[in-house]
Amino acid sequence: MNITRFNQAPEYKAPNHNDMKCLRLQGHEAGPSQTLWMGVSQIQPGGHTGLDGSPVEKHYVVLEGEVTLVSELNGVVTESVLKVHDSACFAPGESSRLCLLRTWGKAASRQQIKPSGQYFAGHALSTR
Repeated sequence: MNITRFNQAPEYKAPNHNDMKCLRLQGHEAGPSQTLWMGVSQIQPGGHTGLDGSPVEKHYVVLEGEVTLVSELNGVVTESVLKVHDSACFAPGESSRLCLLRTWGKAASRQQIKPSGQYFAGHALSTR
């Protein structure tokens, strides 16, 4: 069994993740895993990812606030808003973009950034 305490989860830098703090909960630098890794992203107001594809399936669960998801697969673009405890799955090769829309029921703006960075807006689970 590998246990990662949230306050000890290693931070990692993900490409094309802007105004986000990413923590690894399981796998890679957080400990051994054979088939997947799991992380949590703290998305600051205005934070987002690029519209990038991945060769592996990705799963997301919103832990707090509202997140806009945009996907593109085979030329078809889809946009949806996820709220607390909503989830989404992106297929291998499907481009995805995450954008923070709201925190605690208020529209996100740069003025709402708290020094503690307590916006837990996304939770990602992905196979290696």
